[in-house]
Amino acid sequence: MKRDVTEFAALASRFGFSWTDEELKRQFARIDAHKSGFIDQAEFLEFCKSVLGSGGNRKVVIKFMKQKDQFERERASQTDLESRYVIRASAFLSSPEFATAVKSDEEHELADYPHGIVLPAGDRNLLSIFQSERPSTAEIPLLVKQVTEAVHHLHSKDLMHGDIKMNNVVRQGNRLCLMDFDAAASLSNGSLACAKFSSGVLPPEMFAKLTKDEKGKYNKYWNGDDEELPEKCCAKTTKRGKHMAVKTFAVEDDDTPRDLDALPFEPLEASSSLDVWSLGCMLFMMCT
Repeated sequence: MKRDVTEFAALASRFGFSWTDEELKRQFARIDAHKSGFIDQAEFLEFCKSVLGSGGNRKVVIKFMKQKDQFERERASQTDLESRYVIRASAFLSSPEFATAVKSDEEHELADYPHGIVLPAGDRNLLSIFQSERPSTAEIPLLVKQVTEAVHHLHSKDLMHGDIKMNNVVRQGNRLCLMDFDAAASLSNGSLACAKFSSGVLPPEMFAKLTKDEKGKYNKYWNGDDEELPEKCCAKTTKRGKHMAVKTFAVEDDDTPRDLDALPFEPLEASSSLDVWSLGCMLFMMCT
């Protein structure tokens, strides 16, 4: 049976591929050897071998996730991204059957992580590349260019990554790609930044200076939440007595912000400038 481009897209989606119209046409044209507008079974199998490997085994990693909102954010973010620039997920696992299977695995203690994302196994992340391979001054500009192109691709799709750091850049084949989109946010619909964060790469505007009363109010906002969150999210007092907090917030299961009026500051909207600051921090580490 021959398949047209629409049927090819449906089949490919079962392997985790979700392309833009332009990339779909490019992929289809590559395997439509006779340029007939249709592909047969042999051509589709050749496509599978080219992207999945022909040895019968394909190395993957599973990212187990605890927070449903972060899982859903990552799934929604990957819809329109190209595999040339990002590590695209092969599958998103969040069924009751998956949760039951995870709970039954007592060896790895993953009972609190009922969501999973299947990803192709990359090579090394950028931090490991710098620590182990010591790129030369001639090689660094190429690495910088690839990361910058990946960030630009996200922004061209109206998406802020939100957590750009060396650990979230992975080498796949001969290119560096971005991964981990659980902090991503839309740039076009008023989405807020910093639902999830890494404080070491945040710009100054993402920190709030609080009074003593505001610190108490902010820390109370997090009471009763996941035990791992308050330590990271609650306000801290510096050695000089200043009360500081990251402008983050809690979210509901449907990824909507929770009770923003209870915060002692105004959360910031997602912006490409936040990624650019984080990218600058990374480039500084790479070039010094």
